[in-house]
Amino acid sequence: MPYDRTEYNTCMGPWIKGQKDIKDDRRMSFCVGAKICSGKAKTLEEGKKLCAAGFARKLGIQSEEMRLTIDDLTVKIDGKEVVISPELITKLCGCKRK
Repeated sequence: MPYDRTEYNTCMGPWIKGQKDIKDDRRMSFCVGAKICSGKAKTLEEGKKLCAAGFARKLGIQSEEMRLTIDDLTVKIDGKEVVISPELITKLCGCKRK
């Protein structure tokens, strides 16, 4: 999408300084401004969602729900076979079962 650089820079000015509702996080403010000024987002909320997803990907954070299914896990501890149940795995990881 072609855009005028001067228009983009003018649009970005307030976002670089930090918008009042997201002033505490200048990085988020800059990102949201870039999304809105480039036309990738039409609203503040849409810009926040795009930026949050981008930050999560960069940090390696899973932003979508992940589903893991384990029936039983068998491990050897000191030569003895131990069966770890799904209930114990759920307790250890702090996950909620559905």
